[in-house]
Amino acid sequence: MKVVLYRRLSKKKQQGVQYGFDSQEADLQNWLEKNPSAEVVGEYGEFYSGRGHFSKRVEFNKALAKCKETGATLVINKPDRLARDVESGAHILNNYKAIFTNYPDADTLTKHILLTVAQAESDNTSQRVISALKVAKAKGIKLGAANPKYNKTKHVSKVSQSKANQYWEQQRPQIEGVIKMMKKSKIKLTYGNICDNLKSFGIKSREGKELSPSQTQRILGQLNISR
Repeated sequence: MKVVLYRRLSKKKQQGVQYGFDSQEADLQNWLEKNPSAEVVGEYGEFYSGRGHFSKRVEFNKALAKCKETGATLVINKPDRLARDVESGAHILNNYKAIFTNYPDADTLTKHILLTVAQAESDNTSQRVISALKVAKAKGIKLGAANPKYNKTKHVSKVSQSKANQYWEQQRPQIEGVIKMMKKSKIKLTYGNICDNLKSFGIKSREGKELSPSQTQRILGQLNISR
């Protein structure tokens, strides 16, 4: 099988190592080791946002042209490296063969679900915050302190919990998308597996820390998401 490798980062750091590229490279090389019959006929990479129409990404279009010319399959490590909007991603998947190294056995439907998750993760942050605040208000969560006699310690605790609730409500579309993808791919829904898949999509705690299986269990319970 002929393959074309593609790597992408949204922004180029002014200084330091591009760990995002290193991570993608590790995933691609790991996939190649597991598929020794794959013949690499092209490699491309660039710094460009995944939002918007893919026609503006020069190196990506070179990769697609190479696939069309040689009949090769496009290999990327994750759906969000392909595109962060469903329209562009769907067009690519409908016209080219593609493999996500993180989900090598995903069928066409699963790939489209993964793209939906990628777009949800990239949606405007302010809009997600507004939606989360509406949810919090509907649940009766009071933001701020109108009563001057309120207990400061309890207030701080409640505000902290409220922010945590808002944060995980913002992540709900991605989490539900990952669960659906895992069910479709028949991946065993242990909290450990779910945790690993959430981390592969860059989902972390509100403090920016890596998730643990026990924390994943609490989050699913909090959001009332069933396995």
